[in-house]
Amino acid sequence: MKRYAMAAVCVALSAATSGGCLFLKQAPRAQTEAKVPVLDTWAKLNAENAGAVRDNWVETFNDATLTALVKEALENNRDIQAAAARRDQAIALAKRAGAAFWPTLDLSAGAVDGGGLAADSAFLTGLANWEIDLWGRVRYLTRSARADAGAAEADLEFVKQSIAAQVAQTYYLAIANRLRLENTQVQLKIQEEIDRIQQVKTKEGQAFKYEAELSKADLAKFRADLEDRQASLDESLRALEVLLGRYPSAEMETATALPASPGPVPAGLPSELLERRPDIIAAEQALASAFYQTESTKTNLLPRLALTGEGGYASEYLNGLLNRHRALWSGGIALAQPLFDAGARFADIEAARAVQRETIAQYGSIVLNAFREVQNALANEVYFRNLSTQLQLSSASMDVALPLSQTLYKAGDQRMTLLNFKQVQTQAYQTKDAAISAQYSLIQQRIELHRALGGSILLPAAGVPATQPAGGPATQPAAKQ
Repeated sequence: MKRYAMAAVCVALSAATSGGCLFLKQAPRAQTEAKVPVLDTWAKLNAENAGAVRDNWVETFNDATLTALVKEALENNRDIQAAAARRDQAIALAKRAGAAFWPTLDLSAGAVDGGGLAADSAFLTGLANWEIDLWGRVRYLTRSARADAGAAEADLEFVKQSIAAQVAQTYYLAIANRLRLENTQVQLKIQEEIDRIQQVKTKEGQAFKYEAELSKADLAKFRADLEDRQASLDESLRALEVLLGRYPSAEMETATALPASPGPVPAGLPSELLERRPDIIAAEQALASAFYQTESTKTNLLPRLALTGEGGYASEYLNGLLNRHRALWSGGIALAQPLFDAGARFADIEAARAVQRETIAQYGSIVLNAFREVQNALANEVYFRNLSTQLQLSSASMDVALPLSQTLYKAGDQRMTLLNFKQVQTQAYQTKDAAISAQYSLIQQRIELHRALGGSILLPAAGVPATQPAGGPATQPAAKQ
């Protein structure tokens, strides 16, 4: 009998150490499953956007302050830290899943003292237990956990890219809000002088009272605008400070002008986006994880084989515990085959397949939205560049017209009434605001295009190796696991 038991153990050990004759299935490519339509090139692509996507997009703004702020956010932002912790959790769970492939060993010892030097009993035993992964259940679970770790790594990179884009957009929004505030301050100063003149004219009977009231109303309106724009500036500064991990005190200093728009951005090819954007990589890893979960669930219909072994010493006396004549050992092999569970295992398989279909649909949705974001950013950049150019020209003309009309009004020229001057002032005020907004929108769309394309944020420092692509090792499990 012992001979047959030992033979069974040897066969089981051979199956475990060689991986058996089972070839594990590989997860299918997400794009093959989702069947998302992919164009050879971007629709309505301008020639200036042709070429490979560039890395280190932050540096293209040639703004040392922006570069420093992005580095600070990558170091201190709480959302990035949380994503890094989720990545670390996923890696730890992948290691734990892989540990199930190997046997467990436990040690126990104890003694009951009956008084004096003698003991009623004493023991020291070790217990080993090993589930032989005949059908790949454990290895599939390990691959699933590794895919989850790859998804978490890609999610971390996506959070970093999103935070970097938010920092850049919020920083330039603060500058734009400061410029709008300065525009209001300029107009308020002009209006204070105009109101002083108008009140004198009204007192001397040279103007109607409604004109004086109209002037006072405009003065109050500019003062109200000043408060509103100061609040907007403070809110944008606080938002930026939170992104940087600082206390939101609205005490940051910013530049005094928006940067000129950098040169054209090469957009690469739509097919390349599938391998570059972290959220798409994470979705593909999630699909792989669901596939391996499904395959592992299928193996629950098959029998499980486990080896157990126990050995140690037992004695009536502590001082004789380790005597070789007191040694005990036992070993066994167990085979368990499910017979009836009212369809629970089949229901588990159907649920796992449904999760897999869900991840396929989610992958397709993420890819299509990524394409939409790139197409929108490419189109919007052309629109806002043209809009900004025209509004800058209009604002420059109004910068000339406003002081001329102010001079005419102050000189008492009959052709420049209060209403005529107010029309010029309002147009200059609104045009300047619109020019600032268009210039900021152009920069915002440029940042959004970089984020949508998924290029790297910053190049690694000299001597520091680049981060391994998200999910790289997680998709390549060891042959035995």
